Amino acid sequence: MMIKKITKLTRIAIISFIVLVAFIAASVSLIYYFYPEESVKQIIKSRAETLLDRKIEIGSLNYSLKGIVIHDVIIYDKTADNIESVLVKSDEVVITFSILSIINRDFKLRTIYFKGLELNCVFDNNGISNIEHLISELKLKSGNTTGESSVQLAEVILDECRIKIINPPVIVKPLEGEYHFTSTILFNDNSTFSVIDTKVILPQNRGILYPELKVETAGKFIARGEVKLENASLLWVYKFADNDPGLPFDVINGQINNLEINENHIKGDAVATSTLKKTKSILSANGSCIVDINKYTVLLKDIKGRINTSSVTVDDMLISTEEGAIKRFSFTNISFQLSDLKSLLDDLPAGLYGSAKGSLSFDGNSYSGKIDGSGIGFKTTTEIFSNLSTTIDINKNIIRKENVPVKIFGSDSTVSIATTDNKFKNFYISINSGKININDIKFDENFKTGGKTDIPVNITGKINVSELIYDDLIFSNTRANITASGNTIKINNAATSILSGSVNGTGIIDFSDSNPAVQASLGFNNIKIHDIKFKNEKLNKRLFGFADGTVNLGLLIKPNAAETIKGNMTFTVTKGKVVDTGVQDGLIVFLSELRYKLKDLEFNKIYGNININGSNFNINSFIFNSEDIRLTMSGRINKELSAENVNMKLEFNNHFIKDLPRPAMTVFNKYLSGKWYVIPFSLNGNITESKNMKMLDN
Repeated sequence: MMIKKITKLTRIAIISFIVLVAFIAASVSLIYYFYPEESVKQIIKSRAETLLDRKIEIGSLNYSLKGIVIHDVIIYDKTADNIESVLVKSDEVVITFSILSIINRDFKLRTIYFKGLELNCVFDNNGISNIEHLISELKLKSGNTTGESSVQLAEVILDECRIKIINPPVIVKPLEGEYHFTSTILFNDNSTFSVIDTKVILPQNRGILYPELKVETAGKFIARGEVKLENASLLWVYKFADNDPGLPFDVINGQINNLEINENHIKGDAVATSTLKKTKSILSANGSCIVDINKYTVLLKDIKGRINTSSVTVDDMLISTEEGAIKRFSFTNISFQLSDLKSLLDDLPAGLYGSAKGSLSFDGNSYSGKIDGSGIGFKTTTEIFSNLSTTIDINKNIIRKENVPVKIFGSDSTVSIATTDNKFKNFYISINSGKININDIKFDENFKTGGKTDIPVNITGKINVSELIYDDLIFSNTRANITASGNTIKINNAATSILSGSVNGTGIIDFSDSNPAVQASLGFNNIKIHDIKFKNEKLNKRLFGFADGTVNLGLLIKPNAAETIKGNMTFTVTKGKVVDTGVQDGLIVFLSELRYKLKDLEFNKIYGNININGSNFNINSFIFNSEDIRLTMSGRINKELSAENVNMKLEFNNHFIKDLPRPAMTVFNKYLSGKWYVIPFSLNGNITESKNMKMLDN
């Protein structure tokens, strides 16, 4: 429908132009030698207004060696509210013809030359243009005209002319705008003419066309020839489709040969290059294209394309312009770098690399083919997997491949993949790794993926890692169920064993930004604290107990990822024991009477609630609790164990100090509050050094 409308508009423009030219030619030719210039101008004006039923202005008319020269011609349009608007105007019209033909009443015009011609094609609310209205009126009048004279036109020259399309109907809305053109039209006979030396500048910097055409108007309209394309944008062409076809082609340069346009189709052979959206790569291609006007389809055939070092043969591709969708295709001789393929398929994850060779076809319902992949990997700010080489057979959307060797985070692993439906949308993946050492993962701050990661299918699967190492921690038998689609990976039912205990939880990885974001919610049970290896030796083997709790945190996968961690941890430690720490030493400095009691403290429960912000730990509450003694803490500590405004309270009862001599007990009387002695302290600086603790006034 859209292309039919465009073809119809083209025919209307041609017919209206010919009618207008013929009438002016007949009028002025008849009186060229018999009337003075002013009389000729008035006669032309009067006759044209009568024929066109529209107001006309002519600035001036004079005779010259070139012929009749008319300046500043304006033909006004008729509007529903009788407001005069310009239909056509021209700065200059020059008409030359054969004098001998006038005597024989057979007016053979040599040339009509238009300079600065402007045509305003305005559509009404019913989608009918002012040009169509004019043609309809002229057709009614043409049935009543008689005469023996005839007019033959040889050539029309259009210089610096413009056509403005205003308020077109939705189906051709992308055509709206002002077109600048220069052209020469040669009339071969009454039914054919040629368009040569033509340059058309499209609106809004959409490019330039150089058509060379031969047009037949007798019977069915048909145009044949060739068109050169210069920086022709395809982005506005995609707007004709009801849905965006999502094609990557942007600006085209090249040539269309063997062009043929009629009411049923547009076809031709193209040799062209195209820029690609969101990339600097250039696609070069040659092959044929057929646009079926009635079926709203575009058929590409026998196209050989190349991007950088990658190439492919498109044996056949059918695109529905109405749906904006690819209905079928057949690709052979595929030899592509995946980085180049990303330029054509925006859904491919950014950072994918390697090569693929083989063939692939789509029949409208299913994919089939054989692809040999080599050296395939995926890299964002770090290399997630690499060294994947295998052959994939696709049979009507069915894929099944098991135990393919691959390196995941640099560690030897295997991956198995299979489709789980017949729509090529759902896949199952199983990943197995022996050992992954996160400490060995290298991050590249300067690496650019060139776009976001977007997984175009739905993935479910399982991950199993026998040994996962982070810092000095060893996670054993780590396993998780995963789902992935778009720019997210969800981790469900994750479980691992560490420090004689277990960790379970869920998580999500968001790849929508250049630095993937991780959110995790974890629970831990029976973690053996005294097996934790602290970087500061003063804490090793000083803390004892078994911890249960939860952690909710988020971080970015990037260099120094730990600095981006934000979250909260709550925990409870049973059978807790604190032995000879810097905090205890600090307490002893001020409470020497309790030296031996504070040196080795046991607690029924230890409770903690801590906010994590990068390298800082904001202690909301840290409570060491037993029947006779309590220690509470709040404040900030960083990863270097340096405290900032940490407030502490040591609380104990009479039972705790019952074995002290009575004189020693009297020292604490001023701290007595009810049944408990409450002594406040502050801590600033390294918590392992007793000098950084101060006793506060009660």
